[in-house]
This record gives sequence, structure tokens and C-alpha cells, in this order.
Amino acid sequence: MKIDFHTHSPNLSDDTLAIESVCFPNSPKHSMFCYGLHPWHIESVELKDYFEKLSFYKDQKGFLALGEIGLDRIQGAEFKKQLSVFEQNLLFAKKNRLQHIIIHCVKSLSDILNVVKACDFKGTLIFHDANFSLQDATKLIEQGHYLSFGANLMRPNAKAAQFFKLLNLDHIFLETDDQNLDILRLYERAAELSGKSIDEIEQKILKNFQVLFGAKI
Repeated sequence: MKIDFHTHSPNLSDDTLAIESVCFPNSPKHSMFCYGLHPWHIESVELKDYFEKLSFYKDQKGFLALGEIGLDRIQGAEFKKQLSVFEQNLLFAKKNRLQHIIIHCVKSLSDILNVVKACDFKGTLIFHDANFSLQDATKLIEQGHYLSFGANLMRPNAKAAQFFKLLNLDHIFLETDDQNLDILRLYERAAELSGKSIDEIEQKILKNFQVLFGAKI
């Protein structure tokens, strides 16, 4: 079974498990989902309403993780506002014992890690659409976090594509995000870059999912 770890348009095929990424105020449409407030949308919502919805959805059977949430120095709300909302999300996760967070990170990795440290959040971060330097990617994996790779893996000049073969595949996922991209093509690309077979990549990612979430699928 292939896993599309982060998608806004789940493809419900028999051989793919698609994890729907739901951003407030939307509601999940599929059986397995993550729920959060994207940093691009912070200014247009009432945080009280968001946390009420999050409180509801976190207890639903299909809920996997909080997110995507995070920081973006290129787009989105004023950065201090982003920092405040990100901190509130982490404190909510800590209070409610949510152990997994899907992270949106654009030119803000040190900021994210600083807030995580300041909040003393001990759970696992999964950085979606990962495109870090080899040094940063290796550091995150060594700290026990995960990287989910999407469209950047298809771009030969992207850092994700250049360094993928050097990464510990025990901490990776693949995702289509909001791109018009077939998850099979990403599995083919990951196999090509790593020198492994598609079946090996499929089994590795399936195991990663089971280890992270304790799920037997």
C-alpha cells in the first residue's frame, strides 16, 4: 500500500492511503485526516473558533495529527502574529497530549525549533514539503523528526532531490500536497533517487507510518 502522507485532494484508490490535510474552517471529508490552521490564513479567523473546532476533531477516530501549522517568512500573516499562534498551537498540543504535528516551514526552521524548545514540546514534528539543506535535514532526523517530500523531489535542482539518497529513509514520507501530482510518480522518483525499488520504498514508508502512529494497516 502506498501512503500519500499530506494531501488537500485525497485520491481514494484501493492501493493508496491518503491522509487529508484539513485547514480550519473546513471540515474533513475522509476517514483519516490532520487538522490545523495554516499560517497563511491566521488573519481571517477567530482563534477561539479554531481551537473549539480543533478540540472537537482531535477526539474523532480518524484524527492523526495537529497541522498543518507553522511559520512562513514569505507569505501569510505578520510574522509576530504567526509566532503567537504557533506557540498557542504547541501549548494546546502539549496540554492535550497530542504527540504529532505537521509543520509548514518556509525560511523559518530556526524560528520553529526555538518556539518548540521554549514551549517544551516533546512530541514529533513532521515537516511537510521538505526542502532543507542536507545538514538541516540530517539534524531533524537525528532529533527524531520526520520529513515528507513532495513536488520538490521532482525538481533536479531542488535540495530535496539532490540530497534524498543520503537521508535515513526510516524518517521519510511522500506527499502530493496541493499539487496535480500522482503519488505513484513520487514513489518512482524516490526509488530512482535512492537506488531502491518501488516496492522497497513502499514497504519503508508503510513501516514508518506504523512506527510513528502505532497503526497496523
